[in-house]
Amino acid sequence: MGSIINYFLYLAVQILSRTKYQIALASGSTIASVRATIKDTSAINIKTVIAIIELKARFDEENNVQLARILEQAGAQVAYGLVDLKVHAKLSLITRKEGKKLVSYAHCGTGNYHPHTAKIYTDFSLFTIDKNICEDARSVFNFLTSHVQPKQLNKMIISPNSSYDWLIERIDNEMQNAKDGFESGIWIKCNAIVDQKIIEKFYEASNAGVKIHLMVRGICCLRPNVKGMSENITVTAIIGRFLEHGRIYVFANKGKFQSESNLVYIASADIMPRNLYHRVEAFIPLENKTVRSQILDQVLPALINDTKNTWKLNKNGEYSKKKYKDKTFCAHTY
Repeated sequence: MGSIINYFLYLAVQILSRTKYQIALASGSTIASVRATIKDTSAINIKTVIAIIELKARFDEENNVQLARILEQAGAQVAYGLVDLKVHAKLSLITRKEGKKLVSYAHCGTGNYHPHTAKIYTDFSLFTIDKNICEDARSVFNFLTSHVQPKQLNKMIISPNSSYDWLIERIDNEMQNAKDGFESGIWIKCNAIVDQKIIEKFYEASNAGVKIHLMVRGICCLRPNVKGMSENITVTAIIGRFLEHGRIYVFANKGKFQSESNLVYIASADIMPRNLYHRVEAFIPLENKTVRSQILDQVLPALINDTKNTWKLNKNGEYSKKKYKDKTFCAHTY
């Protein structure tokens, strides 16, 4: 993702005229990339560049202070996020004049704008001109610079405003579908599941007959396959060549897996209290058929059917390597 974002930065700052560019930066390791793209200060003078720098980025505090100074010296407007909330969303927005119209382009991601980790982490990016998502991104940037929370967004779900309530609503919807005899199911890929209230809701959904597959690379406090509590929940983890970092949230929504009715989101957030209540996070709906297909028909099946790197969480809280006759399929080389 790093090289693509660098090129996106380059186009926005160096080439495109009459442009307003906004970006939320949580990782100081983008310093070299940003310095390279804005070294010609005359390019910035004909544009508006707004950067949200998260000074509370773990292990990157010093780098981010340096990055802020570099951006300010180049003429960019720098804001430092919010005092009580860490900015963890990965968003950037370009608004430029094309003819007589203002046109916006948004990038929404699951990983940091970080050229080094981009080589070893798996993440997802969405580039879009969807007017509703671009408008939502603009509202988030207004929130980060004015501290006025958006009352209602078009498509995007954000923390701490609505992500918890949205997750509960989506799980409740799958439970109701199961009770009414419709297709139901939940497929989530994330880095950690810790939040007690969401875990209890997963147990409730399991008892209602909802099949749940959680692909959790790191800590998972949920106990799967416990009789009378979580018999319909499977938890797996893929530990291999790359660090699984992308977040995917899929809900059956009365349809079989991979059907058009499925609701598909990518996100910057895991299911942890800090992500749901104490950070600015973004959940982005995937509605474009091609992009949805990449997640539903390629990414998730590869993760589910991996026979080389998959570990399964047992009901006693221990992981065991899943045993397959054929160990040749690897999601990281697929």
